[in-house]
Amino acid sequence: MELTIKERLMFANQMKILEALYPDEAEYYRNHREALESGYEFQYEWIVEHFSEGLNSEACKEVLDILEMYHRMIMKFRELNNDQKAEIGIEEVIFPGFDGNNETSQLNYAIYFMHNLNRFGEVREDTEFPDYDSHTPTLRLYRDMLRLFNNVMESDHELSFINLKELIEMQPLSMR
Repeated sequence: MELTIKERLMFANQMKILEALYPDEAEYYRNHREALESGYEFQYEWIVEHFSEGLNSEACKEVLDILEMYHRMIMKFRELNNDQKAEIGIEEVIFPGFDGNNETSQLNYAIYFMHNLNRFGEVREDTEFPDYDSHTPTLRLYRDMLRLFNNVMESDHELSFINLKELIEMQPLSMR
């Protein structure tokens, strides 16, 4: 990463402010400030090591569509009679998450949206340390499920028991 003198000056001043605001972390900010002031480019990456690449609007919407699909699946499950519930089981409609190694941005956005913004309460795990790491890539699967879900919602405007079973059956056994 390269920074101009002006950018280095601005960031160094911000680090100086953070040093004063957070005395317990002053050394951390001071080290970054010194790297910026001295122009140690190799260290610039350390300053932003906790930043992710992020997601564009389209990718964010895709995550929200997936969460909405699971929200609808859970809501449909709650409407089922006892015989139908015995056939499926709640664990089969719980959101399995995203792969922490390969879908990290999607995983982080889902956590941010559900926990920081307090949305999708039905989908959200209400634990202190929620784990939405599926430990296996899921995006391709979710995209297939979304195609079926969107077709159903466009034509019928709600999920049927049969639709719910079809969506569940699209998930690999390891995710149920």
